Amino acid sequence: MFLLSGLLAVLLGSAFGGQPRNLGKISFSGYWVLVVSLCSRGLFGMFDGAGPKPPYVSFVASLLPAVFLLYALYLNRSLPGSVLTASGTCMNASVIALNGGRMPVSLAYVSPDKILLHAEKLSKSLTHQALKPHMPLGFLADIYKWTLFGKSTMFSLGDAFIAAGVFWLVFVHVRGKAPLVRDGTMERENHGLEG
Repeated sequence: MFLLSGLLAVLLGSAFGGQPRNLGKISFSGYWVLVVSLCSRGLFGMFDGAGPKPPYVSFVASLLPAVFLLYALYLNRSLPGSVLTASGTCMNASVIALNGGRMPVSLAYVSPDKILLHAEKLSKSLTHQALKPHMPLGFLADIYKWTLFGKSTMFSLGDAFIAAGVFWLVFVHVRGKAPLVRDGTMERENHGLEG
C-alpha cells in the first residue's frame, strides 16, 4: 500500500509538471533510526507464525519499530506528510498496545470455508490476531480490505494515514521544482513546496 502510494505520487507529481529526480533532494535526518525501525520489523517478521509467544515479545515486536519510526519522524517533522505518517503510526500503536501487543484483523471478508484456516494462522502470529467483539479501539484495527492484482490485503485507518503521508511527501517533492514557462524561456522555480 505504501509503495503504491509513493508510485502514485510520482505519477501525479510528474503529470503536474514535476520531476521525479527531485526526490533525490529530500533532506532527511537520522537515516539510521529509520533503518533500525525497518530492520527490527523485518527481524521480528522472521519469527512470525512460529507459534504463540509471551505477550511481552509481541509488544516488543510490534511497538519497538513504531517507536523508532516516530523518533525518525520527529527528527524530520518539517517534512511534508510527517504529521500524517506520525498520526497513523500512533493510531496503529494505540490499538496494538491495548490488545496485547498484536494488531486485531477482521475476518469479515474471509469466505466461510476459510475462516478457521485464517483464524488458526492469526493465532500463531507474533504481531496479529483475529478481531473479536468489544476489543478496545476496534475501529482502528485492520478492518478494511483492498485488492490489487487479485490479492486482497487488510489495512487499518492508521495505515491509510501513513499511506497519505507517504503520498504527500513524494508528491510535494516531485512538484518542488516544476518547470515553468516565463518570458518564452523554460525556468525552474521552487514553489516553497520542498520540506
